[in-house]
Amino acid sequence: MKIEKFTSWIKVAHKYTRITWQRNFTPKLNQEAELIFVMIPGNPGNDKFYDHFGQRILEVMADNQFHITTELYSISHLNHVELPNNLRDESDIKKDDLFLLNDQITHKFDYFIEYMPKKTPIILMGHSIGSYMALKILPQLIENGFNVVKLLGLFPTIEQMALSPNGIRTGGVLQVKL
Repeated sequence: MKIEKFTSWIKVAHKYTRITWQRNFTPKLNQEAELIFVMIPGNPGNDKFYDHFGQRILEVMADNQFHITTELYSISHLNHVELPNNLRDESDIKKDDLFLLNDQITHKFDYFIEYMPKKTPIILMGHSIGSYMALKILPQLIENGFNVVKLLGLFPTIEQMALSPNGIRTGGVLQVKL
């Protein structure tokens, strides 16, 4: 089994964004993906952090039990990865531009609208604050007809947000009642 991988800069809502794409090759060569994983990173928002994790997922999906052609996309946060020199002059983003959490959430939703197929089953994954972003875009994705079959939160920040300094400062607004 072979895993193909590349990292590329694409424009999402006219803003350069680095993505990492991986795909396994099962006995059904050149077939479209039967399942797509999309990883929303935690901070510092670097998509490359998930390369080995993604490779392991693809290896499992291609093994004798599943035989599923699978793709995995990891999308960086806006301005969390330095642009290559050849893109700096044509970018709308400057090195010290800051983006709020809501900007990052909108950015991830825009990525789906611009690049993801609607019919292929998608497993949406978030790590840390990426879990929060995934939860925020899930209703919009479903409303827009995306086939999100599962959301996985890896070490989700949302579990401990109420105990963070900002969570305490907001007076329990973030507390979850079970």
